[in-house]
Amino acid sequence: MLIALYNFFECQVETFCREVNKLQPKNNIDDKWPGRDVLNSFRKFLTHAAGFNFDKMDRNWQYLQIIKLLRNTLSHSEGEIDKRKTKISLKINEFCKKNEEIRIYNGHIIIEQNFIGELIAVLISFFSALDKEVIAYIHRYEAENGRFELELPLGASRTPL
Repeated sequence: MLIALYNFFECQVETFCREVNKLQPKNNIDDKWPGRDVLNSFRKFLTHAAGFNFDKMDRNWQYLQIIKLLRNTLSHSEGEIDKRKTKISLKINEFCKKNEEIRIYNGHIIIEQNFIGELIAVLISFFSALDKEVIAYIHRYEAENGRFELELPLGASRTPL
């Protein structure tokens, strides 16, 4: 479940960045974007190209950075922590010591059932804070470019249900 939730998060943020990029006067995203450091690429783009403020999202962002490490460990080594990757293993160990819902046992990541609920709460909090930044971005965009109009598919209605 952690892998699926993290992949959902990453996909949503990448799609969002690509949509914001379409509104930028200069294309900031090429075919190789986001590269290997996906989360930092997202943050850098949203901060520098679109003027987003990550101050209120930073705590959740740091949490999601660790989730990325956990996801990679679970995906690429079946949850076994590679002790040769000292920096990563230290971050994971430190996170697990602070969190009762995830632990290391015999060098493997063990996720307790309540951890997924915690992760979902962090994702909801992150996306709520991101939504506020989106609204601020739309106001900045409209102040510079006039009313923001989203193109709808042929036959779609703007009337709310």
